[in-house]
Amino acid sequence: MSNAHRTLLTRLQRRQKSHDEKSHQDILAENMYVRLKHMALHFYKYSLKAYDAKNSLDATTLKATLIDSIIICLASANSLKIYLDDYLEVTAKDIPELCKKLSEDYNSKNSDCTFDGVFYSLLSWGGRMAKVMESTDHMEAGNPRAEMSKLIPALTIDLLKYVHPLDINLEKCIETRFEQIESSFTL
Repeated sequence: MSNAHRTLLTRLQRRQKSHDEKSHQDILAENMYVRLKHMALHFYKYSLKAYDAKNSLDATTLKATLIDSIIICLASANSLKIYLDDYLEVTAKDIPELCKKLSEDYNSKNSDCTFDGVFYSLLSWGGRMAKVMESTDHMEAGNPRAEMSKLIPALTIDLLKYVHPLDINLEKCIETRFEQIESSFTL
């Protein structure tokens, strides 16, 4: 299989990896199970932030929550050693075009729908992830890595469809967020 298609999200995953190596050695030092459980908790935290943003119609908080959620999707994919580009069913020349194409089926001009959409995406996919991790705690039958390797790309693609309607410059916003975190802790 050619890797030529790995140009969009893979680039963001590489930047995420660099960021994690600088700022999140504590999480990188953990085994995959602990890292994935940590990520699932992040998605629940973000579902609460999206819920609060929805209730107050706070678009700024919704955008920040969406960006942070996508960042955690990138980190989760890296933990699983999967390329998110492999799960895309659309082609695009760049991230803005990708987000626009993903939003075409959604394409709501109603901001209430966008607030609801981000909230329900985080809650429903996060709930599935929590179930996988909780089942693992109970040693139930299943393959948590395989299940999470399906859920993380699904959540990522689901979240990316809200980037265009919210008029977010994803790459710039992710970089800004990384710079904020990286500059807050230096030795």
